[in-house]
Amino acid sequence: MKILRVCVIAMLSTLMLTGCVKLDLALEVNADSTVSGSMIFAISDSLASLGADASDSLPAADSLVDSKADGVTVTPYEKNGYTGSTYTFDRVPFSAFKSDGSTSNDIKVERTGNQIKLTGALDFSYGDSTDASDPFSNLLAESISSSADLKISVKFPVKVLSSTGVISEDGKTVTWIPKLGEKLDLATTVEIPKALQFKTQIVYAFLGLFVILILVIFLRKKKVKSKSVGSEFEI
Repeated sequence: MKILRVCVIAMLSTLMLTGCVKLDLALEVNADSTVSGSMIFAISDSLASLGADASDSLPAADSLVDSKADGVTVTPYEKNGYTGSTYTFDRVPFSAFKSDGSTSNDIKVERTGNQIKLTGALDFSYGDSTDASDPFSNLLAESISSSADLKISVKFPVKVLSSTGVISEDGKTVTWIPKLGEKLDLATTVEIPKALQFKTQIVYAFLGLFVILILVIFLRKKKVKSKSVGSEFEI
């Protein structure tokens, strides 16, 4: 029994020194109703060697975002002793972040008029994975919790009106530091000024006109070239 205790203590010490799970959400909400940024889900190699999986301690990534949506790219993450996946977002529509309600984890970004609201909840609780009568499983759970690298930050195009997270000095970024064993409530509201919406519309209008102009020039050149070729054949 003493040998087992020593082994458990040694294992916990290793886990606490190396870190166990990593969740890093760095999102940017754009005024055009899209989201950019990245999301990392990973566990340490030492924890993986014990047969653990990221889904054992972290919310499932697929329950937070549609990985098949336009602008979403999923790549393997293997860095600094962690293994997992990186989700990269390139102006992904808000609709990709709507949960189907099948799990208790979800992130929603919705726009109503001038207001943009980020809502949702992430469940980091252990559920039935720990047993009050088993001190070793409890020690392992506490070790994982104390060494977890968890961070969620969301940047908005304007100052935040209200949020359950910590608002930055410039008022545009909200940060949450989740804790394993607890549930995290996500709620933030911002309001887009009409002037900013108008500027965004102007930018897209100019881009549209530019594309049309390029297309017209291309077609005219093609037409002139066709005429010159026809003239050569007539000669």
